[in-house]
Amino acid sequence: MHSVVIVDDKEMMRDSIAATLRRAGMNVLPAASGAAAIELIAKDRPDAVITDFKMPEMSGVDLLEKIREIDADLPVVLMTAFGTIETAVEAMRLGAYDYITKPFEGDELLIAVKRAIKHASIVRENALLRASSPDRSAVSASNHGGLKRLIGSGQARRRGRLQG
Repeated sequence: MHSVVIVDDKEMMRDSIAATLRRAGMNVLPAASGAAAIELIAKDRPDAVITDFKMPEMSGVDLLEKIREIDADLPVVLMTAFGTIETAVEAMRLGAYDYITKPFEGDELLIAVKRAIKHASIVRENALLRASSPDRSAVSASNHGGLKRLIGSGQARRRGRLQG
């Protein structure tokens, strides 16, 4: 079961989003402020975060920057009623996975969250695969592409037909 932190200073919006995500089988961690969200994220390590853009004390962009300090790969979906191209570009530049404008349909939000979680899963899987595979550049540097070692010294090579 995936867990999602919902950050919005308006209780009705948090409850509405929570209901939509719970119906989709997700665990919901509501937060009324950026500070409360940071505590939840540090403690519970959710799969994604949905945050309002405009909140008192800590904006969604400020929260996004703090989240990046905790977890560079945690997907964040920013939502706002004050959407402009400039704010969307700024959010994406700072590392938001997606940006949706209010009002939105529940399905639109679900699609954004599911895509964000899937993307983060692929990023983690790729990082694990890279960490577990040998460093190919070291192999290439030590044997000039590995061809001599792979081809060996059979008759065709000795006759000069295959040059390594």
